[in-house]
Amino acid sequence: MDKQHFWTMIEYAWNSVGGFTQMRSLLAEGRLSPEQAKVLMEPMKSVVHSLGKMLNQLPAMEVIAFDRILEKRLYNLDREDIYEVTDGAEEVSDESMDDRFLHERGFIVIMGEKYYRAVLNDPKKALKHFECRTISYLAAFIYEKKYGKFIESDARYKRETGSNKQAWGES
Repeated sequence: MDKQHFWTMIEYAWNSVGGFTQMRSLLAEGRLSPEQAKVLMEPMKSVVHSLGKMLNQLPAMEVIAFDRILEKRLYNLDREDIYEVTDGAEEVSDESMDDRFLHERGFIVIMGEKYYRAVLNDPKKALKHFECRTISYLAAFIYEKKYGKFIESDARYKRETGSNKQAWGES
């Protein structure tokens, strides 16, 4: 499993529901309004389900590798400038803020590599209140169900909000 295989699996999962390629391209270009983007939420659930089925067919080491790549993608998005665009201005408890921002980063990843890269390059392309709760730990939960234990997190890249200290102005 490498980064390209990771993104190919996500695209294959999208293809299982018709791709929504044009809409996701417009999203990456910043030309899809939040109202228009809502159309992606329902098929996204099926995409995650399809991705889960694919992960369930992989050997243990491949599931772990997928989780490591996902964790690094979520870590890369764990930035204050992206947080400020998604939910930074809202007053919520620290715990719910952490969860919400993790789920918003999950949405960015599940939309595919083009949107992921677009948000990394221009955080203003991130949408507020668009979440994908199930992707963040999908591989870990599948691994736990198949093998009876949870995948240990990579010590270098944590998915939890605020883990990317440099991107939050901390050292």
